[in-house]
Amino acid sequence: MNATGWVNPRRNITKRLLVSEYVAYDTETTGIGRSAEIIDIGAVRIVKGEIADVFETLVKPSEPVDERLYDDRGYPTAFSVHHITNAMLENAPCITEALIKLRTFIGELPVLEHSSPFAPFDTRLFTKAFSEKLGIEYQNCYINTCELAYAVIPKPAEVHSHSLETLSRHFGIRSKECHRALPDAIDAYKLYEILKRRMEERGITIEELREKSVCRKTEENGATDF
Repeated sequence: MNATGWVNPRRNITKRLLVSEYVAYDTETTGIGRSAEIIDIGAVRIVKGEIADVFETLVKPSEPVDERLYDDRGYPTAFSVHHITNAMLENAPCITEALIKLRTFIGELPVLEHSSPFAPFDTRLFTKAFSEKLGIEYQNCYINTCELAYAVIPKPAEVHSHSLETLSRHFGIRSKECHRALPDAIDAYKLYEILKRRMEERGITIEELREKSVCRKTEENGATDF
């Protein structure tokens, strides 16, 4: 079992396959460190570009959420971003119950998130959580819209950042920022559909993206995973 949260890079199909059926998801947590706990999960099942089903739940953590806006070092807390209070979490299910339902919702579909192009944050969280809490191995393939945006939308020629907020404003996906799991999951799904259309408009094929990935890996490692 993988209790570390390590995600096999072979699971990454961002530049290898364009899919029409997948689950887009997002989380909010108590922090960003190794001890951070999931407190909000949002997911949408997508079929042919449309939302077919929705999953959303708050999750009660083992320790109270730090409701300060800044920690002792003066850094913004996670609460300053998502504003999820302990009162909101009081009657929420535990992480084990939430994960059982989420696993059923996802099934064997590819999953999609928007995070650092170098590390799938949410997929890493769930890989660790499914192993620790449910004793199962989570191996679904994943797509990272941030990584795809890097390949399709030039920076700084078109956008100054590939953050979900910036890209959502750029494409008119959502006018008001709301750092909660479900709205962010929906934004990531909409962004993915836009990026696929942009690839078609610009004549960018998945084969070209794959070739770029292969060339980069070959240059860096002297070999390729594909």
